Amino acid sequence: MDDRLISDLLQKRKDEALEYIAEKYGGLIRKLIANILSDPQDIEEAVNDTYMNIWMSSDGCTPLFFSAFVCRIAKNTALKKARYNSACGRTAAGFSPIDELAEILSGNETTESEADEKLLTAAINNFLEKLPPKKRTVFVKRYWYCETLEDIAKETGIKKGTVSAMLLRMRNALKENLKKEGWFHE
Repeated sequence: MDDRLISDLLQKRKDEALEYIAEKYGGLIRKLIANILSDPQDIEEAVNDTYMNIWMSSDGCTPLFFSAFVCRIAKNTALKKARYNSACGRTAAGFSPIDELAEILSGNETTESEADEKLLTAAINNFLEKLPPKKRTVFVKRYWYCETLEDIAKETGIKKGTVSAMLLRMRNALKENLKKEGWFHE
């Protein structure tokens, strides 16, 4: 089913919208969440919470890219569950791909408002647009879809060590780019 039709069904609060989302994006949602969480019960809970959050987020605005809307909600739901588990001592705190980017942005004290967050997003998107397609794919797979280095290597045909080095160089380049744009100072 077309994303626009699914979005319309969500706006009209039709239950079948969630069925169509599960049919079209269920595998992607589950994979994205499983890349962040490891416990099968947590994964199942986060998948269900994702559908609820999608339902609750359909507030009259139609997302431009419905798949990105769904992925953002799934990712945020999984990250929230991971933070909860870590804070409560339920699981050992692991190191996620998001932590790698957090190291770059941790010195950034200027992103206090939504407007600043949008500008920072635009700066990162601008950086990504300048990357060659293969590098951009590796970056997005790691930091948006939270895929493992092994999975990225397998899917792209690049050796794991090369993927790791590539990501390190891209993080360093992103950090330099953000410094030049005045996002933070060391």
